[in-house]
Amino acid sequence: MELATFWMLDPQREILHPFVITLRKHAPPLQSFLEDRRRLSLGPGQGLPGRVWQERRAVSIPDLAYDSEFLRIELAERASLKSAMAFPLQSLSELFGVIEFFTIEEMEHDPTLLNMMTAIGAEIGQFIKRRRAEEALRKAHDELEMRVQQRTAELKSANQQLKASIADRKRLEHELLEITDKERRRIGLDLHDDLGQKLSGVALMIKGLENRLTKSGAPEATDAGRIHILVQEAMSHTSDLAHDLATLDARQKDIVAALNDLADHAKDLFQISCRFKADGDVPPLESNVVNQLYKIAQEAVTNAIKHGKARKVALNLENDGRNLLLTIQNDGLPFPDLKGKSMGMGLRIMSYRASLINASLDVKGTGTSGTRVSCEMPLGR
Repeated sequence: MELATFWMLDPQREILHPFVITLRKHAPPLQSFLEDRRRLSLGPGQGLPGRVWQERRAVSIPDLAYDSEFLRIELAERASLKSAMAFPLQSLSELFGVIEFFTIEEMEHDPTLLNMMTAIGAEIGQFIKRRRAEEALRKAHDELEMRVQQRTAELKSANQQLKASIADRKRLEHELLEITDKERRRIGLDLHDDLGQKLSGVALMIKGLENRLTKSGAPEATDAGRIHILVQEAMSHTSDLAHDLATLDARQKDIVAALNDLADHAKDLFQISCRFKADGDVPPLESNVVNQLYKIAQEAVTNAIKHGKARKVALNLENDGRNLLLTIQNDGLPFPDLKGKSMGMGLRIMSYRASLINASLDVKGTGTSGTRVSCEMPLGR
């Protein structure tokens, strides 16, 4: 064997082109023949490799000089090449290429050798197919790993952005909560210092007027007395409202005592039935937890009276061993639930306060009238 060529199939262009060419010795005529082969591209049926491609079996040419289909016979003769043989590299119906040999000695036609070379080509073809499948699998694995890395990086970036967004939202909600509390305190102080003082002045003036009318025996003295009583009631109510708005934080460090005070204060201020009951031993709680539970209960009671027009409110605090459950039940108009679009600022603030202490808030109507507000907080935080 003087020269061997591996012709690779290009399935897209449907041609064979030389991929590897080897020489046993580098004589000038053989070198010229080799360079000529490098420039060839063969289709089905063209040249010896094209015939092998077309027939899908090993083909031999015992004497190149007597083969009219052989290309470049003159170059082969100058290189003293006499015979050629080629066999396909294939797996079932899939062709990968053709291996071609040239010799300077004449070879006899040997069907057994050709069959053996066809079988060898099939084995090599199966090996190439496996290697290509392994390469495709490796490439797919690498691409998948790269996509996973890219997706992981994207998810990491998105997660960081989400965390930043959540942190900003919590900060804004906390600031809003602080602003709301400060504004309520300001309104309470304004009621006490401004409106309360003016009402006190009006009461004194009316009392003086009542005294003068009484001395003069005027019948309007009775009306002046009634007006004085109404102004005194307005002063008392304003004072209670100012005290309620200005003292938002629980004055008791014990949640049981704080809620009991809240129930007594609501009963005296609004002249309604308001009671508090504690079930089970309530463990000591952090001051922030006490304040948030107190404010949730305070908001629920205020909403029940002012918006729900309730006449009966019941507060209950229960410890079931795992959770601390605060419920505020009233007999007034139903509240909107937390998932509805009509949820007001008060319910939003209550929900946010619950989230600050890792608790869950639920608001449900209890039929045609009444609402139950539940705040459940896990113990052992």
